[in-house]
Amino acid sequence: MGQRVGAYIIDHLIFGAVACLLSVPVGIVTAVRFPEYAEASETVDTPGPVFAMNLVLIGMVLVLLAVYQGLCVAMWGATIGKRAMRLRVVRVADGGAVGWSQAAGRAGATLLFSVVPVLGHLDLGWAFRDKPNRQTLHDKLAGTVVVRVDRASPYGPRVHFTG
Repeated sequence: MGQRVGAYIIDHLIFGAVACLLSVPVGIVTAVRFPEYAEASETVDTPGPVFAMNLVLIGMVLVLLAVYQGLCVAMWGATIGKRAMRLRVVRVADGGAVGWSQAAGRAGATLLFSVVPVLGHLDLGWAFRDKPNRQTLHDKLAGTVVVRVDRASPYGPRVHFTG
């Protein structure tokens, strides 16, 4: 589980940088287009266009994160964080590579769970109590499992899988 937490942190640091890069143009547009909102601290009591722009920004980042996870898992079997931590996502049925539709379903389930506050925590926390494979809820829905990769052959066929 420590490796999975490390991979999660790496992936979210990457996406924190992406979110910051995306927020700069949103901030500039907000300041130029809606100066009364940029200058007001407590005088504006309705959400208005700034709230809507930030909501769109958050939605874009979440969708990009799901696309990133789906593409990486479908193409390489792991995100950058998982690769760095020597982890791989495989099919629970036979330990084989995850296909495009399964990777998209896994990423979509992650996105769905992340938008609902309690479900997001339940999804990730599930892996801490799941035996023997330590699957998250999105892994269970997609029929996948995260496994350690043998150090002697990175991303080769030898993986540690108990299912």
